[in-house]
Amino acid sequence: MSVTSRATTGRMRIGQAGWMHSTWDAEADAAYVDLRGEDSSQAVEQVMAYTAPGRYEVILDLSAAGKLLGVEVIGAEEALDPAFLRTLQRIDDGASAG
Repeated sequence: MSVTSRATTGRMRIGQAGWMHSTWDAEADAAYVDLRGEDSSQAVEQVMAYTAPGRYEVILDLSAAGKLLGVEVIGAEEALDPAFLRTLQRIDDGASAG
């Protein structure tokens, strides 16, 4: 699977599967990777997938059908590679400063 980053839009091309929208709020230290693509389903359940107490948490958003729609990472700067974070669309106030 090839991944091409679009740093200016926070969207990444995933092979032939389509686009994935990703955001990063540096002030909240949270990142979100939206995996729904063309699917318009809404998340109805959140599952704590991993937690490193005092460091970070990974939360999965699931549809009513059990499809994985997105992944939220609280403590993103600790959990994710800085190069990956830079590819995400900034949605905090610091986004306009850079």
